[in-house]
Amino acid sequence: MTFKSKTAERIFTTAFNLAVTFVFISGVALAYLTTREKILDNEAMFLKRAILEAAGKEVPKESDALRKTYDSLVTEEALPDGGRCFRVKDAASGESDGFVIVTTTPGLWGTITAAVGITRQGGETAITGLAIIDQNETPGLGGRITEDWFLGQFRGKLGPFRMVPEGTRSTDKNEFDAITGATITSTAMQTLLNNTCDRAGALWSSPGSPQDPEKGAAAP
Repeated sequence: MTFKSKTAERIFTTAFNLAVTFVFISGVALAYLTTREKILDNEAMFLKRAILEAAGKEVPKESDALRKTYDSLVTEEALPDGGRCFRVKDAASGESDGFVIVTTTPGLWGTITAAVGITRQGGETAITGLAIIDQNETPGLGGRITEDWFLGQFRGKLGPFRMVPEGTRSTDKNEFDAITGATITSTAMQTLLNNTCDRAGALWSSPGSPQDPEKGAAAP
């Protein structure tokens, strides 16, 4: 194609670039609109799974069963500080047996978001489970907070927490194994868990709160 002037050539180039840009933007927008509902549903299912895991409940693999279990056991509430909290019931008795608090803390490369399950034990806050919802820590180092061995070590332990070297496998109720080479991330998780235990205090006096098994009544 030949042009009679430089001006005509520039106009053609600009128009062509705009047309190509419009086509690509339209394609991306269409893809987003057609998948948006599915993306939101997947995010909701991921959160439901994390809540049940943190509460120490069995998590069904099938989506429909997961929704049914979640809807029958979990009710969302608001913390006094405005944070997200989920009251969880025992499947057999229907009584409240714990809470899950969704909480965040600064990590090495960004915010770490986790679901922390708690219950009342001996007048103290005990962890029922921990699930990582979002993190951007270094793969192979801080990113190991998503590994089963790290998450599983908190079940049944009590805050406030302190760190011991990885491999210690401490049975102390207040200790957890840090991740070698990821001191900042490990410290961030310590802070996240201890802050969650501190925030839990107001929950034990709310109506229908879990009973302390050692006292046989709702903890004050």
